[in-house]
Amino acid sequence: MGDDTLIAFFANADAVAQRIQEWNEYRLKQEIAAKERTIDIQVEKASDAKANKLAAHKLEKLQAWNEAQLERQKLRQKRFEQFKGLVFWLGGWVGSGRSGIFFFISAVLISATATAVAIINLPTFLSCPNSKSLCIN
Repeated sequence: MGDDTLIAFFANADAVAQRIQEWNEYRLKQEIAAKERTIDIQVEKASDAKANKLAAHKLEKLQAWNEAQLERQKLRQKRFEQFKGLVFWLGGWVGSGRSGIFFFISAVLISATATAVAIINLPTFLSCPNSKSLCIN
């Protein structure tokens, strides 16, 4: 992969990340607005002090819920940024050529291990070629 391809990939990934962040913020604002409308309607219907007290309590709960949602959004964004950093690191590693060396060395080690196992088991196959013979394994 050339540098131009990686630059285009990272630019596209940043654009997608920005869109996801904007969508999450829009969705959170919509949920907050819907909850606020619900509370407003309930407050308008309540005329006595007990109903107002209940509405105030619900409003406090809504504000606590809003704060919790904002914290969750921040945590989600932080985890997304960490994942994006990992993906960019992995892309840079694959594009650097070091990954090819790693996979080549891994393939050599795996084939050497398989060959060693076959060589160790070869005398057993030579001394007892037929499984129905009287050889003891």
